[in-house]
Amino acid sequence: MMLPKDKPLYANLGTSFTDFGQLLAELHGTRTTGYITVNFPDYEGVVLLASGDVVNALEQSPGSRVSGSAAQATVSARVKSRGGSISVFALAPELVGLLSVLLESDLVFKGLDTSFANPDRLVAKLRDDGHTGHLEFVLPEGRGDGIIFMRSGQVIEAVFTQGAETRSGEAVAETIIQAAASYGATFDVFQAIAARPSSAALSEPAREPVAVYAPALASGGAREEAAGEAAGALPANVTPIQAQGAKVDPEELMSFWSEMLSRAEGAVDKLSSEGKFADAFREVTVEKAGAYPFLDPFAAEFEYRAGKAAFHGAIPHDLSEALAECLQDTISRLAFRTKRADLESRVRAELSEMNWSHASMIEGFSPTMQALVS
Repeated sequence: MMLPKDKPLYANLGTSFTDFGQLLAELHGTRTTGYITVNFPDYEGVVLLASGDVVNALEQSPGSRVSGSAAQATVSARVKSRGGSISVFALAPELVGLLSVLLESDLVFKGLDTSFANPDRLVAKLRDDGHTGHLEFVLPEGRGDGIIFMRSGQVIEAVFTQGAETRSGEAVAETIIQAAASYGATFDVFQAIAARPSSAALSEPAREPVAVYAPALASGGAREEAAGEAAGALPANVTPIQAQGAKVDPEELMSFWSEMLSRAEGAVDKLSSEGKFADAFREVTVEKAGAYPFLDPFAAEFEYRAGKAAFHGAIPHDLSEALAECLQDTISRLAFRTKRADLESRVRAELSEMNWSHASMIEGFSPTMQALVS
């Protein structure tokens, strides 16, 4: 994790010559508020201090990120090895408090590309949603890297590094966003675990089957008209998912979409690499959250993870429409990115098997939706 480094107390102390326990005791005695970094090739450890007391820790290495007491113990053990360096930096108390929360975060979006995701609009959306977390930006080589820290939707701190120069402060967030827009960037979005809705709040299932409808894939005014119709009075372009307006059990619908998305994911990842589908699908759902608010990851309503689709709360009538659009756009996007002309046909061939296992449900879908499994 990139952190402000404008107030160094000690820089690049060799692990071979530094007594880490004595250093901790000294910082405790001076009631230092800030952080310690321990660096080795392909390894970074961070220990946060508030008035000299350790409040949290993080260690990162390729493919691994651990926080909390386990990280503190490992950092303390690793620092006894030779060939590393130790640095200490001072920070404002309120920033240490925020970082202590942010060290324990979930990666909610990985590898978003400015070619498809607008960072300025995303940050604005995070502000509106009261996001607590951080965004990490990687610009093309030589252009720098940046990180933006947010608490309750407000930018608290930002750090931008270009070569040997590091700038920090709230205003630097705009510099990072402008650089990403100008030169292109990939970026990850993290959300503090403490800021997420509790699992109890998300696990309340719908007790009764609800009516689920799939409007024909429309855009603009047609979609707004559909959204504005009163419950029970369907617009002309809306087709019930099952004939005669039958109700669909939410579990059955989620089972259908779990199979649909996992089949597509398996076909895509087999032709490219693991994780390609999941990353692209998340990108698309973010982009479509304006039209379908329940796709907003911070609303914590719809999620697709590890081959399972889930919806927390009453299922909206246009859920299948939204997921169909997302799936179609994801397939098209990946076909372009991977330069595989056969990707779309391969995915459709995989999905066509669902015509047999879910025939009664598919019959009620719109023509565009049916085309995905034909």
